[in-house]
Amino acid sequence: STVVWGLKYTYKVRSVDASGPSHRSSTVSIVVRAPSPKIEKIEVDTAAEEIPTFGIYWTKIPGVIGYQIRRENVTEQTGFRKIRTVNDWSIGNLADTSVRWGLSFRYTVTAIDKAGHTHCSDPFRTCFRAPAPKLFRTE
Repeated sequence: STVVWGLKYTYKVRSVDASGPSHRSSTVSIVVRAPSPKIEKIEVDTAAEEIPTFGIYWTKIPGVIGYQIRRENVTEQTGFRKIRTVNDWSIGNLADTSVRWGLSFRYTVTAIDKAGHTHCSDPFRTCFRAPAPKLFRTE
């Protein structure tokens, strides 16, 4: 397909029959918007004891110029804040290391097309508990 997300396309239509061509239609314009990405999953790196790492994975949208990832701390009611912009459509994940155990978070991923239009995913909510402490032996 030669259609590019975010660009404006303008069309006029003319029909042709045995009598010849008709007059052209009025002009119709359309901006083709990219679909919204979908957050597929959020995983936690359980090896991290002090600082957790959340892996956020979303559907990639070919043809967009990138994504903006936002996070809301639901527990502390911070509202959504941008945590990163990814300037490559082919990247579909992000490691978030700026979170704490035991808090509830919501994430959104927004696709950005060539005209700068944005298309936001539905929020994805997660809360990870701290891992159980490691057992140790004394002798």
